Amino acid sequence: MKNIKFKYKDKVYKSAWSLMQQLIEDELVTSVLDYGRSDYLAEFYLLQEDYENGVYDYYIEDEEEFILKFKDKLGVEIIK
Repeated sequence: MKNIKFKYKDKVYKSAWSLMQQLIEDELVTSVLDYGRSDYLAEFYLLQEDYENGVYDYYIEDEEEFILKFKDKLGVEIIK
């Protein structure tokens, strides 16, 4: 799903990566290095709240996939 734009706190983001950096800065999201469900170490994104509670059953590496899954919890609007 390319060419998606995201709106967060009245600002439009043209890339999922730049929005993720803002969400990390706002302490809504964190990134961790983990093996997840594979044999290789990778960077995964987690909701900060889930990470702090140690309760999560998802391993999402892709920024766009993560934002689309948790857009409502993060307060992100999708602009097509």
